[in-house]
Amino acid sequence: MIVKEENVTNEHQVRVTSSPSTLGDRPAPIDGPLQAEVISGPGSVADGDHPLQKVLRTGDTAEECRFRVFADVDTSEGIVIVEEEWVLHVTNAMAGSLGTSSQIELKPPAA
Repeated sequence: MIVKEENVTNEHQVRVTSSPSTLGDRPAPIDGPLQAEVISGPGSVADGDHPLQKVLRTGDTAEECRFRVFADVDTSEGIVIVEEEWVLHVTNAMAGSLGTSSQIELKPPAA
């Protein structure tokens, strides 16, 4: 099984798009939409913009999330599953800005 990894923060999600191909690197159909499920961790899966896409979402904490992304590649009545494992190494999001503001005031009179 192929394992793919990404380093993300707990603010991110990963959009996975499938372009199925034969071992000879020619385009190939799959039977039905791309599938995905959480193997471990606090992640979740959402549908993408089309049947060959899934969105892998991190949890709210800095915990590794593992997903199984798979499809039935036998377009006849049989079932042949091809799958990949996705590992999201999750860190906590940090401040990227201090968000400071200013206010112009008169200074007190000199003593």
